[in-house]
Amino acid sequence: MVCSNLDENESVIDFILQCPAPIYAAAKLSKHYRNESTREKERGRDLLAAGNVCENIASELLSLACADSAEKLLTAVDDRDVPFLDYLIECEQKTCVSHPLVQVYLGDVWRGDFQWDDWKYFLLFTLCLICPPLWAFLCLPWNDRYHKIPIIKFICHLISHFYLIELFSFTVVVPWEDLTGATLLPRWYEWLLLIWLSGLLLSQLTDPHDRAGLGWIPIIVLFLSLIGILLHLAAFGLQEEHRINVIYSRNQFFAISMMLCFAQLLDFLSFHHLFGPWGVIIRDLMYDLVRFLVILLIFIVGFTAHLAAVYRPKSASQPTGGGNGLQSTDVDFFRCFELLFFSLFGLTEVDKLKDVAGAIDNSTFMLAKATFGIYNVITIIVLINLLIAMMSDTYQRIQMQSDIEWKFGRAKLIRNMKRSTTTPSPLNLVTKLFSYLRLLYKAKLKCCRADIIDILRTDEQLPESTSMNPLYGTSNTWLPNGGLHHRNSTQRNARIEEVIDWKTLVKKFLTLRGNSSEVVAHGQANRDKLLSPRESHVNMRGRTESAMGHGRPGTSMGSTMSLHRVVAATVKKIDIVSNIKDMNEAV
Repeated sequence: MVCSNLDENESVIDFILQCPAPIYAAAKLSKHYRNESTREKERGRDLLAAGNVCENIASELLSLACADSAEKLLTAVDDRDVPFLDYLIECEQKTCVSHPLVQVYLGDVWRGDFQWDDWKYFLLFTLCLICPPLWAFLCLPWNDRYHKIPIIKFICHLISHFYLIELFSFTVVVPWEDLTGATLLPRWYEWLLLIWLSGLLLSQLTDPHDRAGLGWIPIIVLFLSLIGILLHLAAFGLQEEHRINVIYSRNQFFAISMMLCFAQLLDFLSFHHLFGPWGVIIRDLMYDLVRFLVILLIFIVGFTAHLAAVYRPKSASQPTGGGNGLQSTDVDFFRCFELLFFSLFGLTEVDKLKDVAGAIDNSTFMLAKATFGIYNVITIIVLINLLIAMMSDTYQRIQMQSDIEWKFGRAKLIRNMKRSTTTPSPLNLVTKLFSYLRLLYKAKLKCCRADIIDILRTDEQLPESTSMNPLYGTSNTWLPNGGLHHRNSTQRNARIEEVIDWKTLVKKFLTLRGNSSEVVAHGQANRDKLLSPRESHVNMRGRTESAMGHGRPGTSMGSTMSLHRVVAATVKKIDIVSNIKDMNEAV
């Protein structure tokens, strides 16, 4: 990296272009540099710049490689049999994943063979929501390929989530009569809630999930619900007059779980082009709020202790007893904390300072007002405006990249739907049990096989004729029709080193960058600065305009067309010119 800084990152670019699969090497180096930037804070800026350079190279190579067909490259696998698109998401190459050609391919994977209009999907969702038998029929893994399409999986899981919220509402919101009654046996809606939570637990154990952002909410919901279930069981050992308090506590844990389920709807809305960017902005604003609350808590606790010291009695009073020498006082630390906390929202007046410790003299009251005034100046004028500035900066920063962030989140959602099983909670309890029993029967009850876990996890996603084949892996390929390939079959995905003629692609890349041998001799390479994505796109556009001879600077193609369109148009024209020359030579 030190050498690359001296020659404007040319050594890193040369190393990437000399690799067997340059785009794979660029993505891997970008991830490596960014991980190192979090460990080595002294060189963090330089490492991030090097990571951005590698991501720019990967994005430009992707534009060239996907000009004809994106599926061939994105479904290619590495030495770990991981598809290249999965690897881009794993390395968080947001610029590459948000590339229009990649998004078009993801749209084909998302819809599969269902080329419907949006209102038809909404009608299907509405009918399944109001008709649970239709939803159950759509969720069951029949012998067809439509139940493996990600958008159908998404509709099934979203409706299951709405049913879970409805069961939570039946349990803790609806004011049923006789809260405890003579027996604590669960009612019908509580039994359904228990079954739903069991299916959710099985789904978290068997299906791969993304834990970034809101991905931890299902785990927290299961943990809080488990506490509520344990409280319900503990109520059996208590007397009847104490049961109502335990059941009330159980309902509060269920209420928090229900609130988190509502928050998880933001994760489901990440597929939409309007609500997806808003969800990204709200998530990052919540991170700023958490950091602000840490600083705010330090000041609130400090001023609370100061205010409690102001209200400390001057004269000795009756001891509290126990021989510890403490005096009895009306001052409560938590009362002072509540007073200062709600003053942030303008709910605390100066006259309430007299009610904290009962009768106080004027000097104590004046000192309490001075402390309260200094607290308001620091928290309301300084800290609250600091929070507003932080959120404004975050909003502007994310708003500029909201499209990229949303497309990256959409890609992760499609991948999760592609990798998950079709049957949502609680129907997965039945389908998983049936699948396991069928597999154990066909495997002749040999449960100690090394690959038994992989077979169990992938059984629902495999065809009927090949579900027992031990050579099937757990990694899903990005095929629009939802199929899986055999590891040793002739239809397996090609290796990323072999899927494209990388030498020819590198020559096109160097030609478009202006880094051919003649240009290097004239010093053109020294003017290529790939320190940021914006500069990379500007340099590429300028060189493409001069090569193509279209328009003036600042007009026509140079100001309106994005990088991938310029590159795609240039590559097509180069191929056309080459074909014309070949035809003329043949004639």
